[in-house]
Amino acid sequence: MFKIFDFTNGPSIGTTKLTILPYDTTPETLGQTLRKHFNLTEHSLKYQQTSETWKAYKKAAGFKTNKETYQDARNVTCRQSINEIVLTPTENKYNTGFDHRPDLNIHLSLFVSDFELGIQLRKAKELSNG
Repeated sequence: MFKIFDFTNGPSIGTTKLTILPYDTTPETLGQTLRKHFNLTEHSLKYQQTSETWKAYKKAAGFKTNKETYQDARNVTCRQSINEIVLTPTENKYNTGFDHRPDLNIHLSLFVSDFELGIQLRKAKELSNG
């Protein structure tokens, strides 16, 4: 399963604006969905994590417990700059979060096709552990 969301409440705080896709989603749809969330992302907002923000995210993502948010999870950080798209696999540290693995970064052109973006997102997910 893929859960793709944008960050609007500050560093490492996802919003309830997310898309849940089945594992067998086509690469084209994965790429299109990631681009949609790049466009939804807001910038320069005040960091304001609260327990209510976390509870709302968990509910929207379908998690009942904190453990479910990391148990067997693979996380890929996706960034789009004015020059490129970077997919960063992570190492699951379980109850302490996810460590970024910049040595495994996948750098893509902004003009990459949705299909290839989806293929590379799957590759980054496989490079992550969980």
